[in-house]
Amino acid sequence: MNISEILSKIRFKYSCQNDKTLADVILKRNVYFRVSLCGFCNNNCLFCHNEGAPKSGILDLQTAYNVFHEASNIGYNKIQFTGGEPLLHPQVEKFIDIATVYFQQVGLTSNGLLLHQQYMKLLSTRIDQFHISLTDSNTVYDILFRIKSIVKYLKIIQEHEINIQINLPLFGIDMIKLKKIIRQIEHINGTLVVFETFGHTNLYNANSVELMVNFLKEYLCDKRLFLIHRKGIVPTGIKCTICKNLKCCKESSRSLRFGADKIFRPCLATRIFDEPLDEFNIHKQLARMTLLAIDY
Repeated sequence: MNISEILSKIRFKYSCQNDKTLADVILKRNVYFRVSLCGFCNNNCLFCHNEGAPKSGILDLQTAYNVFHEASNIGYNKIQFTGGEPLLHPQVEKFIDIATVYFQQVGLTSNGLLLHQQYMKLLSTRIDQFHISLTDSNTVYDILFRIKSIVKYLKIIQEHEINIQINLPLFGIDMIKLKKIIRQIEHINGTLVVFETFGHTNLYNANSVELMVNFLKEYLCDKRLFLIHRKGIVPTGIKCTICKNLKCCKESSRSLRFGADKIFRPCLATRIFDEPLDEFNIHKQLARMTLLAIDY
């Protein structure tokens, strides 16, 4: 199958399910818009996919206006800013301000290393969600040191009615390390998402993961931190039938990605569906890319 045939099959699939518009499908499939503000980062996590993009590039405000407007018209109501590290973008708060005009929910995912410098920028906006990824490629003591330095600012952000999500990939984490980490964050009122990082499943012991998840369920049962265990599921979409990287798929979030290099990426596992931004046909291009993104 070529891409045109795949798109036709996806259209037919959802027309048979009585989904009236593309906006209806986006809502039903819980797909959101994921935008990288910059490709570069101040950390070097081993499992980072960098949204499938090169570690370079920086998004401009005019492109954001144009793309956000059309994404909203297509039917997206949720946007998540990523990177690289989005807090490295000197205009991060302006992107958030633009996004709040077009989307009902606006979030940002960060490694937290710059939170002590940039949290006031976040508080000056109407951002809804702040996601922080705690694990990096260093030792647990470096992680613990970082946690101690950011908990204060997470609580300040929380006081301004911004929802907190803590992402904890179970990469290089054992039970001893997990207990040290969780004691630092157990008083945060938010969501803890733990998951095996996609594409690295051979690095995990299934029994160890199950023990850690069971510990968290018991330990957090009377805490304000709500636990979600996100398991890796191999996608079974129509487009997946031509993918050669399915067994090591890193598609962990159901989203259409737009990179700082101005390239749409409806899938992380392969680059065959990537398309550079067509500034003269953004609406049609977004519709096409969205069809590929909802097919998982």
